Amino acid sequence: MPQNTFYRMFYLAPLILVIAGWRRGPRVLPILAAALFLWNAAFYIVPKSRAANNPPLDFALKQRAQWPAGVPIVFHTFHPDLWTISYFNPQVAWIGFLSVDIPLLDRNLAAAQSLGQPLWVEATAYDFLTSTDDGRRWISEHQDPSRNIDFSERNRRFRFYAMR
Repeated sequence: MPQNTFYRMFYLAPLILVIAGWRRGPRVLPILAAALFLWNAAFYIVPKSRAANNPPLDFALKQRAQWPAGVPIVFHTFHPDLWTISYFNPQVAWIGFLSVDIPLLDRNLAAAQSLGQPLWVEATAYDFLTSTDDGRRWISEHQDPSRNIDFSERNRRFRFYAMR
C-alpha cells in the first residue's frame, strides 16, 4: 500500500541499527541489519507497495472513480480485503448488514437513487440476502445485472451487485 506508513517499521529499525552499529561496536550487527534491510526491501516492501501486485489495492484504486461520495455499499462480513477496499474508498458510505432488513435496504436504495447511483451490495451481503425468501424476492425486484462488478485477479475475487 503505497500510502500506508506501516511499511516504515520494516526498514527503519534495520536502518537505525546500521547507523548505530557503524559508529561503535562490532561490525557483525550492522552487516546483519543491512542484510535484513535489503531482504525486506527487495522481497516485501517494494513488491507489496505496487498496486499491480496487490489485488485488493488495485481494485480499490480503480473503484474510486466509480463510487462517488456518499454512495452506499452494503456488506455482511467485513473481511480483510474489504478493509483495504474501504480504506482507499473513504468517500463511500459503508453499511454493515447483520440481518435481513428489507426496510433498511429500501432506505439505502432511496438514498443511492437520490445521488443518481445504484445501491451496491457486496458479495457477502448478497449471499446472505439470497439465503432467505424475502432477500431473494427483494434482489429479483431491484438487481441491475448490467452494472455488476466482478473483479478477479490471481486468487482474489471481488463482487459488487448493483441495485436500482
